[in-house]
Amino acid sequence: MLKNEKFAELSALKSFVAIAESETITQAAERLGITQSAVSQTLKQLETLFAVPLVVRRARPTRLTLSGQVLLRYARQLLGKASR
Repeated sequence: MLKNEKFAELSALKSFVAIAESETITQAAERLGITQSAVSQTLKQLETLFAVPLVVRRARPTRLTLSGQVLLRYARQLLGKASR
């Protein structure tokens, strides 16, 4: 794995955690300082990678599916280890 790929993966997980902790994808984007489109694309890429929906569409506030809840726990663990 290339260093840039690892960064990209961690960045995607950070975006996912921000989505989970925000009421909307737009709020997650604002929190991350990137566009709403970029956050939406990252979410779609993660859903494609894992072949499962991670959020309930059209839910306000943003709600995670069961698969999304599992990924959230995993993402927080990985990000915690990466920050050490």
